[in-house]
Amino acid sequence: IKARIIADEAISLSENEKNSRIRADLFNSIGIAYHMNGNFIVSNEFFLESLKLYESVNDSSRIANAMNNIGITYTEIKNFDKSREFYRKSYLIHKKLNNMNETAATLNNLGNDFETEGLIDSAAYYYHKSLGIAQDYGLRSRLADAYLNLGSIQYKKLNLGEALEFLLKALEIDIEEENYTGLVETYGLLGEIHLEMGKRQLAFEYITKALELSQKLQMKNRESEIYEMLSHYYSSIGDFRNAYLNHIQYSNMKDSIYTLESRRQIEDLQLNYQNKKKEQEITLLSERTTLQDTQLKLQKTKTRLLLVFTLFTIFILALLSFNIMNKNRINQLLQSQNEKIQQQNEELEKRSRKLVELSEEKDNFINVVVHDLKSPLNNIAGLSNLIRINGKLNEEQMQYLYLLDQVSNEAKNLITNLLDINKLESENIEENYEEFNLEKIIDREINLFRKEAQEKNISLIKKCEEGLTILQNKEFIQRILDNLISNAIKFSHDNKNVTVSCKAQKGYIHLTVKDEGPGIKNEERNKLFRKFQKLSSRPTRGESSTGLGLAIVKLLVEKLNGDIHVLTEVNKGSEFIVKFPTPAIKVNV
Repeated sequence: IKARIIADEAISLSENEKNSRIRADLFNSIGIAYHMNGNFIVSNEFFLESLKLYESVNDSSRIANAMNNIGITYTEIKNFDKSREFYRKSYLIHKKLNNMNETAATLNNLGNDFETEGLIDSAAYYYHKSLGIAQDYGLRSRLADAYLNLGSIQYKKLNLGEALEFLLKALEIDIEEENYTGLVETYGLLGEIHLEMGKRQLAFEYITKALELSQKLQMKNRESEIYEMLSHYYSSIGDFRNAYLNHIQYSNMKDSIYTLESRRQIEDLQLNYQNKKKEQEITLLSERTTLQDTQLKLQKTKTRLLLVFTLFTIFILALLSFNIMNKNRINQLLQSQNEKIQQQNEELEKRSRKLVELSEEKDNFINVVVHDLKSPLNNIAGLSNLIRINGKLNEEQMQYLYLLDQVSNEAKNLITNLLDINKLESENIEENYEEFNLEKIIDREINLFRKEAQEKNISLIKKCEEGLTILQNKEFIQRILDNLISNAIKFSHDNKNVTVSCKAQKGYIHLTVKDEGPGIKNEERNKLFRKFQKLSSRPTRGESSTGLGLAIVKLLVEKLNGDIHVLTEVNKGSEFIVKFPTPAIKVNV
């Protein structure tokens, strides 16, 4: 009752305060007081009012704090969708402001929200994130909060030893920092754990300390829960009289908190009703005055409108006469134009059908020719192997066979690339997402090209986020890497480096292949991703190049809804950067 009287006086004073930030701070403090007394509904009303005022002065830090407090009250009344909405908004603002202390606090509260719902693993995830920030930035109070919450998780998992280890760390920090609110929670949980372990005297000491502090701080909701702990303690030692008395104390306090909430709700409803009634009376009086003014203005306006209407009617009649004379002429012109447009549309439709047919014929022709070429090339490769196995050949003849195999393989690569690019251009390829470790895919591609790189003494270097797992089309990623790494080796001189990098950033994957080759001239960049384009830069050892590799890479990246661009400087090398979205990213540390 005393708290309510003080709150009413504070609200009365705030009405005369023109500084919105001071009023908002006042409402926020009142909300905290009600929350500590277990009156969550009323506390939430004050937090919401403070949020509106902070938003009116655009105070980002206090907006985030108010959202965090609102989230806490929704957690208490188990409205988890609402609580998480406000926690996440608060977290994003604090993180953007680089306010790491409040960021860690919000993560702790988010973990507590999941713990309250019974989602233990999700709660532990956010507690560990908060612990990491607290350790990195030396935030002692947030360390204590994280240790307390992790101790609670381990207690619920019945890992009592680990729970005690976390809680004793929290206790040490809370005592040093004189964090009495934290001490209430820590003492209480230590009491429960020692009671579970059968160490009843030690449990009683911790529970008693928690009770004394909660009474001193007037934490009514927590005080009632500690009476329930005492009831369990006395029951465990066979003192059923004291167990009953403490249980009665617990029940009475819970009922009292509930009664205060109900009473406050009724008072608020009555106050809202009276305010609404006054607003309606004022609105009705204003409407009557406005109606009288409107009637006077309407009478004057009628006279003016009558004159305007007469003049307007004369003007409309003249305009209609003019329009009638021009209507037939305009219709004739429109009809003539429509006939011409129809003829042009028919001609365009014919040409469009012809182009589609030609495109289909071209695709079919390429597929037929390419497939027909595969068989004789395979026969050439087979005959070459038979000659090498069965014939006694001199060095010159073996060199001819090597050249024959090389030409045959180049032709088969060209055929494969033609089929691939024809398929990518002509078909709507279905999305084939799968989850995989991108770092392992890069390792595999590097190993595939290890022999070619060693022949030129080229070092293949990987720079990738460790454990980066994504959800994407694995086959496309492999083919992109295959073409880019192959090109980088071909166009690099001996004793150089080829670097493959990957990282996740804002929902996108950045994949980079960098060489130390001859680079690309500015005037040739616009040709880079075209089919069958061969630039002035050539493979350093005369390796084959079909001119289709980068065209295929660009089509694959576009199928991933991504983008590719190149950073290059003549005689210093090129860096191909591929950026594409992925529905899910996670880093396994």
